Amino acid sequence: NKWGLDPVFHTHVKLTIGYLLSQCPPLNTEGTFFSLCKLHAFQKVEIVGVVVEKLSYGDKMKLLVDDATGCMRFVVFPGTYSETTAKINLGHLVRIYGRVRIYKEVHEVTVEQIGASSSLFSLFL
Repeated sequence: NKWGLDPVFHTHVKLTIGYLLSQCPPLNTEGTFFSLCKLHAFQKVEIVGVVVEKLSYGDKMKLLVDDATGCMRFVVFPGTYSETTAKINLGHLVRIYGRVRIYKEVHEVTVEQIGASSSLFSLFL
């Protein structure tokens, strides 16, 4: 497999949730590598959307984010949780960088970095 040689593989691909869910099939059985336009393999994404649900479980958190094309679950683990829990609330526009995977037959993103986005126009930039 030559996925690691593709420069897109190591970058955060800017996608909408709807496109990710409908047009990016998994390339392996574990559901950790995905195809972009059947040309490039990727595993990292950048998504901007509005937080519509926030659930905390001890030292981790699950967010449901809507970007007007669909909704997706985002999992925030302890390393990222402590720095985000106070500044991310329902209705906030957020920019999320993370790794996409399929867990229990559902797409989700493990968050590497999350921050509040200042403008709705950042959805398109």
